[in-house]
Amino acid sequence: DFQKLIQDSIENIILNFVQDVDSLKDINTHLLEELILHNKYINKAEVYLNVEGTLKTNIEFRQPFIKLLKNNKVYYFDSAGVMLPNLLKVDENLLVLSGDFDEDVLIATYNLISQIYSKPLLNKLIGGVYYDNNKGYILSAKACDLSVYIGIQPVLDEARINMIELFYNVLSVKLACGDCQAINITYD
Repeated sequence: DFQKLIQDSIENIILNFVQDVDSLKDINTHLLEELILHNKYINKAEVYLNVEGTLKTNIEFRQPFIKLLKNNKVYYFDSAGVMLPNLLKVDENLLVLSGDFDEDVLIATYNLISQIYSKPLLNKLIGGVYYDNNKGYILSAKACDLSVYIGIQPVLDEARINMIELFYNVLSVKLACGDCQAINITYD
């Protein structure tokens, strides 16, 4: 698991750093924090000496939030929009983004992604988000290859979520998957 690899890397940084110090009291904890923060997987690092004089570290890891497909390559980003180095093992339930995503569109998409993750129905149903400069956002359902058009300024309020649920229920109960390829909830 990637956190174990990062922890081992950080332990090596700390061991190399403290081996040249005569006493832990002489250690520059701020410099050591900065060295640890050079690792892109680290969001926050705190290094300190406790009252017994033991070196302690608190480390907060960055967690993958989305997968972006661009130019046939996969890029991972955390929830703050920081691109993470290649990951060895990732939760397969991450939303996949593709299309005309530049940095500004990607940042604007984070609110939409958070909404999808936070709504149980959407989190279960939606597997990807495609962005087209002309058509806007298109959600991709995990089942039936259904596209859900939500527009350039996406709104996922309760009414629109209910529309998605209604269409999906009708599609899954009364129709075959091939009977409907897309729905458009851009309008009421």
